[in-house]
Amino acid sequence: MRTTQLFRIATVGLAVLLAPLLVGAPAFAEGDQIAGFWNVREQLLSGCPTGDPVRDIPDLNIFFKSGEFIEAAGSPSVGSPPLQRVMPGLGTWAHAGGRHFTSEFRFFRYSAEDDTFAGVQTASKEIELGEDGNSFTSTGTTDIFDANGNHLATRCSRGAAVRIK
Repeated sequence: MRTTQLFRIATVGLAVLLAPLLVGAPAFAEGDQIAGFWNVREQLLSGCPTGDPVRDIPDLNIFFKSGEFIEAAGSPSVGSPPLQRVMPGLGTWAHAGGRHFTSEFRFFRYSAEDDTFAGVQTASKEIELGEDGNSFTSTGTTDIFDANGNHLATRCSRGAAVRIK
């Protein structure tokens, strides 16, 4: 009788441990499921932390399994005075638990008037992966610095994305 009880307990315990392997796990279970190529629609907001949409920016994001991140905006313009960005944003991302992720990146700004270095923008994003694993929403802040490293402004944004297969 005692052997039968131990066998049942061991069988139930083993079933509990193996169930996630036998049943399809949600897309976020491994923490790197945000890895991949994403089509993002970013909205710049009139204020922080919330505000009205001022402008939409198409964006491409690549999340590498190793934790690196590349952001390529579909617009070279980064605001007034007329400034441009001539490279993608480079940074990192991390799994913060469940379907929640963070990313941080930076890019250089250049003056469109005289082609001189105008400073740097650094961005931090909070990302929530959709239950389907193929969409996400985000909120973010971007700090703008001049060529001497002085903080000029902070902008906020929100975004929505779909995975590119």
